[in-house]
Amino acid sequence: MTHDGTANDAAPLRRFGEALQHFRSQTSPAVPSQVVQAFAAVAADEGKILSDYAAMLGSNLSTASRHFLALTDRSLADFTGHGLVVAREIPHDLRQKGFWLTERGQQLRDEMAAILNG
Repeated sequence: MTHDGTANDAAPLRRFGEALQHFRSQTSPAVPSQVVQAFAAVAADEGKILSDYAAMLGSNLSTASRHFLALTDRSLADFTGHGLVVAREIPHDLRQKGFWLTERGQQLRDEMAAILNG
């Protein structure tokens, strides 16, 4: 019970924390929350272009680009990406690239969904 006498169901928040911890155990303990949000955006709605995801996340393109790059398998300096998403051409507009989950990303999405669903 909370201080005002209403029920306090903390179970959803505990499951959220467990899902976040699982994501970090599969990627990196220091992965920024914005990268987790980027993964969740793709997991919830695959195939969008970067500008769509940036708008969904309230981010600019430059920042979103770095976060999405971390989710791919590409390397930056001394960092190798997580291999959770892949960017590929959109069939109806070959000038644009959309983002989809890799097999590893799909597995992680399913594991996190199982945790969140209790």
